[in-house]
Amino acid sequence: MSVASPVFKDMLKASSQEGVELKKTEVSLRDEDSKAWNILLNIIHGHFRSVPLDTNLPMFTQIALLCDKYQMHEIAYAFTPTWKMSAGHDSVSGEDIPRWIFIAWTFNMKDVLEEITKGLALNYTGNGIQKLFGMTTLPIPQIVMDELENSRQHAIAELVDMLDYTIQRYQENSSKCSIVTRCSGDRESYRKQCDAMILGMLLKGTIEQGIHPFPTKPYKEWSFSTLEKKIKCIKLTSLCAAMSLIPDVHCDQDHGISKIITSWIRHTAEEVTGLQLESLKKDASPEIQWPIR
Repeated sequence: MSVASPVFKDMLKASSQEGVELKKTEVSLRDEDSKAWNILLNIIHGHFRSVPLDTNLPMFTQIALLCDKYQMHEIAYAFTPTWKMSAGHDSVSGEDIPRWIFIAWTFNMKDVLEEITKGLALNYTGNGIQKLFGMTTLPIPQIVMDELENSRQHAIAELVDMLDYTIQRYQENSSKCSIVTRCSGDRESYRKQCDAMILGMLLKGTIEQGIHPFPTKPYKEWSFSTLEKKIKCIKLTSLCAAMSLIPDVHCDQDHGISKIITSWIRHTAEEVTGLQLESLKKDASPEIQWPIR
């Protein structure tokens, strides 16, 4: 055990109380999972045929807890890819989310951490994440929680800023409508009327969807996906389209504003990559370094 675990090595060294007592001792592990210990002991002693290749998520979590507590990460390294597949990381929800984040952190599963934290950043409210992780006692590092919240807030802020910027543009004196079919005498006046119609529909739409006044940080009751759906429910029509001055009304009813907004939403969602394990580990407290999966 001293070879397998630095924690046990310190616990059992000759100068310690346990090491002095007849050079042997019994260490109580009654508060820990005996089945998980049995799996790890079989690995430590080379009894690989006795190590299960299939495991469920609760057992995988218990193994991760022991490896984290006793710094035995490398002991289970060869088996973690198989356990990951059998424990079902492809479809994760509810209380399984904190378990997988802890497992991914403990065993350096880069892909799992990125996938799950991206889903959280895009689909959960701040209150929802607090409730989810408030139900677990797993020792998930605070840096993971902090960076997850930063990612979630940044994504929502991008949409809020985009809407605010669009409305501000239409509040400016310069015309945004580019219609050229009107006679030059009243063209500018018409363009301002067209801009005013777009602005009015933007404001009316955001108010109807409950997003104006705009949400403010930390967006505890908002998620990116909820805000996205509400924005996409806003339907805009320009005066040009209403008066049939655009050749193909079905193609551009709002001078391309909806397309720009949709493109911005898609780009923002793509920019949310999930938490990067290497970067987090560098900023976290020092620990045993071993390969990133």
